[in-house]
Amino acid sequence: MDGTLDSVKPGGALGLGVLLSAVNPKSLLLAIAAMLTIASAGLERAATIVVTNVFILLSSALMIGLIVFFHIAGESAEKTLNQARSWLIQNNATILIVIFLVIGAKLVGKGLSVF
Repeated sequence: MDGTLDSVKPGGALGLGVLLSAVNPKSLLLAIAAMLTIASAGLERAATIVVTNVFILLSSALMIGLIVFFHIAGESAEKTLNQARSWLIQNNATILIVIFLVIGAKLVGKGLSVF
């Protein structure tokens, strides 16, 4: 093992993903905002379960798509995924700022609409 994430086996990746999702403040804040929105919608129990599952599926869609792409395209996907990874690393701060501005504006707007 060379000590990088590229060498982690699937079981280890799953465990690491669960651990990082649980302690990552950004993910935690997004999940809390989603839970509060769903809980305050006043839906029946069955509808709440459906909406929660749709949220989970949509939250995972990009990762699922990347995994499917890698399995379909095989080794040729590696170059594309590495380029995307490099771009995401370079633009991480900007991406996070835009995401949190949009989510923050939505939450502030929702909060102000109560008054």
